[in-house]
Amino acid sequence: MNPSRPPPMLSPLREWAPPQPFGMGVPMMPPPLMMGMAPMPIPYITAPVLSTPAPIVVPAPPLKQPLCTEPNNTIRVSNLKEKVSIEDLKKELTKIFSQYGNILDIVAQKGLRLKGQAFIIYEDIASAEKAVAEANGLAVFNRVMVVQFSHNRSDKIAEREGELEANKRERHERFLKRMENRQTRAPKPKNRNASGSSHRPIPDHMLLNKILFLQHLPEEIEEQSLVLLFKQYPGFKEVRLVPGRSDIAFVEYDTEHQASMAKTTLNNYPVLPDHPMKITFAKR
Repeated sequence: MNPSRPPPMLSPLREWAPPQPFGMGVPMMPPPLMMGMAPMPIPYITAPVLSTPAPIVVPAPPLKQPLCTEPNNTIRVSNLKEKVSIEDLKKELTKIFSQYGNILDIVAQKGLRLKGQAFIIYEDIASAEKAVAEANGLAVFNRVMVVQFSHNRSDKIAEREGELEANKRERHERFLKRMENRQTRAPKPKNRNASGSSHRPIPDHMLLNKILFLQHLPEEIEEQSLVLLFKQYPGFKEVRLVPGRSDIAFVEYDTEHQASMAKTTLNNYPVLPDHPMKITFAKR
């Protein structure tokens, strides 16, 4: 190196500093300046504007039956959680609905047609009206309840007014009408059977018969207990047990209509706690 030549000029070095934390109004560290570069503007990080989230609205589930607007002592609560014991469900419903009036009874069962719903019977119609107006849309066990008047009058209320048998007949007639409407709305099957008809044959256990077939009976059930249970319906004739089989029996009525009334009411009836019996029409 030529000692007479001055040393080359070095670019000025910036002293390193740790990065500053981000926040409102806190500048970011700019990159080191190089010779011949114009300084860059210092960006600022501003805090985002937090907006209040909109409340989540849980829509009520669609009704499976048309809304009943006629006031009634009995209200129907649907869309209930099915994986809850009947005892816990009744306790929770009692806490909610007892504030609207005196409750005579709460009916809730695990049967296929009754699961996910309950019927609450009030002593007076005014209490039922208040419950429908204020409890519809409340949540129980994280499920939004649908509360409406029941289409059927409770047997407790009908018995108090001396119209128990008439109430049972009206309920059965409404049931048959619903079944008829369902068959009318049902789409016709495309496949035809051997006779060329497009209608599927009705299973034997669904054909009307004046003889009922009882299944899932407990071993300790006695014939007299079944007689007392079924003789309260008009047209009762007899109970026939099957030798060697304690879990099945037959019950006969005078007419098919009378047998159908007993079947509709007592199917899935718990003859013993947690032991519902199954009732179908006997095969012809």
